[in-house]
Amino acid sequence: GCDLAGTTDYTVIVVLDVTQDVYKIVYWERFKGGAVRLRVQMQKIKRNYSAWNIYYEDFFKNESIEDNLRFLIKFAILAPSSHNSQPWKFKIKNNDIMVMPDLSRSLPISDSQKRHLYIALGCAIENLCIASDYYGLEANIKYLPKKNGEIITNISFTKKTNHKKDNQHLIFSIPRRSMNRTRYEN
Repeated sequence: GCDLAGTTDYTVIVVLDVTQDVYKIVYWERFKGGAVRLRVQMQKIKRNYSAWNIYYEDFFKNESIEDNLRFLIKFAILAPSSHNSQPWKFKIKNNDIMVMPDLSRSLPISDSQKRHLYIALGCAIENLCIASDYYGLEANIKYLPKKNGEIITNISFTKKTNHKKDNQHLIFSIPRRSMNRTRYEN
């Protein structure tokens, strides 16, 4: 409970209940003259985690190569990045995906040399390659340096011959990746 006696105008937010799908926020509003109103607001949180809801068979429902490449990007965006900055941009053209750094998401203090940014781009590219392999596409990577020092990666995709699906493929690990920020023992 919160003691509102003797306070000025403000809002208190308390998270009371968290479930898998919904969280409840209870807050009190104090108005001039002393009136207080209690409000309860329910919000779905699943939408924040919708990137992890990948239905693997949806790839085969797509009608164009662009839709398939867009589907592969779903795996790329699940790549780890420093402070979850997600410093990447993607551009689809024909059978290619261009992976570029999004410098607006760089971390100028903790990553002034952009080392973590380019490691994150490499992780996103690797996720693209893993996903394309599962779906029978060969990924051909070319690195294209720009004048400002930025590196753009162009990945061309071609169909593999004699491709067999593997139920133990690494693609199934991508959505299950997690991090652990707890302290290590010893």
